[in-house]
Amino acid sequence: MNKYIVIAMIGLGGCVAVQTDEEKEISDRTPIVTDLESATFERVAGPAVQESVFDVGPAGSFYGAYVGSPTVDYDGKVFRMWFVGAAESDDPSVPYGYLEQIGLATSADGLNWMVENEGRPVLSPGPDGSADAKSLSHPYVLRTGGRFMMWYGAIDGTIAGDLGLTPSHVPVERICVATSHHGLQIGTGSCRERV
Repeated sequence: MNKYIVIAMIGLGGCVAVQTDEEKEISDRTPIVTDLESATFERVAGPAVQESVFDVGPAGSFYGAYVGSPTVDYDGKVFRMWFVGAAESDDPSVPYGYLEQIGLATSADGLNWMVENEGRPVLSPGPDGSADAKSLSHPYVLRTGGRFMMWYGAIDGTIAGDLGLTPSHVPVERICVATSHHGLQIGTGSCRERV
């Protein structure tokens, strides 16, 4: 099996994706920039607030306070965007008073999005004592071998001060992984049980 590596640089960060032969057919239709000096982006006006493409949900929803940290997969027909959604929480051990969970939205054009899973998150905090008991953050999803793998930040309520670090109020994150065969319900992860 041949593999192709595609590197996308944005600012000082970057990401690397490994592509299998089956996935190459999709990318062959998308031109790859080889001259990094011409690899600039232009903002595209979206249909949401302040010309964004996606915004917070209705009051009371898991993403009613704020959204962020998107990761997007495109299969040639549908864009799938996993995102962090937050809602206010009364639990004093939830960082900053906002419970973060991971949701999924889909789009045919990358601009107009519909939240899937009947408006519920696809990954929620685990049971007490787990690495992701209090919140989830920063998902990164990769399609591999007929399944989706999601790496995400897991927050158990520990803060830097608990470890003698500064700034003391910052939540400590660990990295966990979860899998799904269709990307909609991602429920098994290395922070909870073996995959």
